[in-house]
Amino acid sequence: MKRFTPTSNEINELEILLGKNIEIINTNKFNPLIHKNLNNYNRQYFGIFNEKGQKIIYVNFLWRENTDHPFNRNKKEKWKTEWQDISDGGSYYWNIKYNLINKTFFDFRVNTLG
Repeated sequence: MKRFTPTSNEINELEILLGKNIEIINTNKFNPLIHKNLNNYNRQYFGIFNEKGQKIIYVNFLWRENTDHPFNRNKKEKWKTEWQDISDGGSYYWNIKYNLINKTFFDFRVNTLG
């Protein structure tokens, strides 16, 4: 898989469109309500090229205020330098992909509770 580093302009574009569309994307209304708490998440951005050579930004969202979760207790600031793969936590942890060419979001996934 070929990777790239998203530019600040690409990330800004993604964030603006996400803010406008997250309530529609989040049709299941997970709790906490993602669309009402978008500013409460730290983000990890990862750029990849799909099979057509289109730029895709994979975004990992990590709840910054849930201090009781093991992610926050054990990993502290590691999210800034290491990709985090959290296996539970519900909508405290979710991810989505954005196609820079089509200006579309896809593969919206919210963690299970467990």
